[in-house]
Amino acid sequence: MKSNAYSANKVTRYFFKNGNISIEEWYGTDDKIDSLKTYYKSGSLNEIYYYKKGMLNGLGYSFDKTGKKTTTWEFKKGRTIKRLNHTLSFDNLTEPAVKRLFDKLSELNKVILDNAENHEARLRRAQIRMELGNKVLALDDFLDLKINFIG
Repeated sequence: MKSNAYSANKVTRYFFKNGNISIEEWYGTDDKIDSLKTYYKSGSLNEIYYYKKGMLNGLGYSFDKTGKKTTTWEFKKGRTIKRLNHTLSFDNLTEPAVKRLFDKLSELNKVILDNAENHEARLRRAQIRMELGNKVLALDDFLDLKINFIG
């Protein structure tokens, strides 16, 4: 007899006004998030993240609007271990600013990897992630800060 282990899994979808999916969240039998996908308004894939026990874990990816992979992250127990930029998105006007943000983000990731309790670095990383369009990761940082400060 085939197991119904997946019958308790749940998928929650959110939609843009045009009817395309904006976010898909998968939850495991433990009711904790298992994976998450975000999409552009056009319907093309934007980001993929995987979770273990409700924390970012394993590899995560972001894609540009044409489907080209732009970034790969490695997470372990909710912590960013590594970030690999395959391509950077900028034009002639924004190139210096975007490169500075990526450099600062790399510095902050190292600081936070050494000391996860550095709340100032977490806040700045969240702000930079938001500026760079990594909204899920920014939100994850902001929520973690909220939990640590408010309880």
